[in-house]
Amino acid sequence: MSLAVSTHYDSQNYSSMIAPRLKRSALFADFTEEQIQEMASVFTPCDLSRDEYLFKQGDIGNFMVIISSGIMELEIDDSKGTRVFTKTLEPFDIVGEMTCLDPAPRSGSIKAQTDSEVLVLDRPSVEQLKNKYPKTYSKLLRTIWKRVSSRLNLTNDAISQNTEANGEVPFAKRQDNMSKGFKYSGKVELDENDSLQHFSPRELDTIAGVARKVFYPRDSIIFRENDLGKSCHIIVTGEVTVYRDVGRSRFELGRLNNGDLFGQVALIEHRRRGATVVASKDSVVLELSMMDFDRLVQSATPFALRFQELVTISSIRQLQHANERYTG
Repeated sequence: MSLAVSTHYDSQNYSSMIAPRLKRSALFADFTEEQIQEMASVFTPCDLSRDEYLFKQGDIGNFMVIISSGIMELEIDDSKGTRVFTKTLEPFDIVGEMTCLDPAPRSGSIKAQTDSEVLVLDRPSVEQLKNKYPKTYSKLLRTIWKRVSSRLNLTNDAISQNTEANGEVPFAKRQDNMSKGFKYSGKVELDENDSLQHFSPRELDTIAGVARKVFYPRDSIIFRENDLGKSCHIIVTGEVTVYRDVGRSRFELGRLNNGDLFGQVALIEHRRRGATVVASKDSVVLELSMMDFDRLVQSATPFALRFQELVTISSIRQLQHANERYTG
C-alpha cells in the first residue's frame, strides 16, 4: 500500500478525529464507545486525489478502508477488459473488509471521483488490534463474519435462481443414504490440515476432544436444507458436496475437503440450514455443538481468537467461491 497519509491530522491525536467517522459506518453500529476508540487507534487516514486509484482489479488486497470524505467508484471488468459493472461509493461506505483478514486478489477497482479521504486498516494494524485489544478484535471478527454470512446466503440464492433461469442442467435429485453417520473411534490427525496450521498441537487435541467424531459413508446426508442448525463441522478426511434443491432439481454450490469448516452460517445467524450437505466420499468429520461453538466465539482467549479466525476465513472463502460460481 502506497497511499499518502493525511497531513491535516495531528499525528498524536488520530484516534479522537477518526472515532466520530467510524461511528457513522454500518460496520461499527454495534460497537461500544470504548471499542470505537480502540478501533480508531489502529486506522490510518489517507488522501487520494481525483482520478487516483485506491487499488486496481487483480491487485492482492491486504487492507480495508472506510470512505471518510469524497466520492469513489467501484469498477469491475470482465476477462476481456470490458466494463461490466460500476457503483458509486459515498462517505462511510466500507471497502475490502474481507482482505484485511484473508488477502486475495481484488475483484474490482476503486477510483476516486473527487479528492477523497479514506480510513485504512491493514494487516499489521489488525495484528496490533489483536494483541492490544483482543476483545475488540473478537468483536470485529464476529461483525465481519455476520456480514459475510448474509452475503453468502444471498449469493447462493442467486446461484440457484440463475442456474434454473439459464436452463443449466442440474443434478437429478436422488434418494440419499439416510444414515446420519456412525461414531468414529479411530485417531484423527488434525495437524496435517493446512487450514488448521495456526493451532498448536494441544489446541487441536482440545478441539478433537470436545467434538463428536463421526464417519459418514459416501452419499450419506450430513444435514438437509431447512434443518435446524445445531452444530458446525470440520472435515478430517474426505469430501462433502453442498447442494441447493429447487423444485425437482438439485444444484451444486461447492465442494469442501480436509480441514474445511462448514455449517457455521446457521449458528452465526441463528437460522435453519441454507443448503444440504452430502458426503461425496467416505468422510470423517468433527461435529462441534452449538454450545461449544458459542463458548468459543464469545471468548477472547488466544485459542478462541484462532477459532474465530477459522470461522471468519472459512466464511470468506466460501463466499469467494460462491461469487466465482455465480459470475463464472
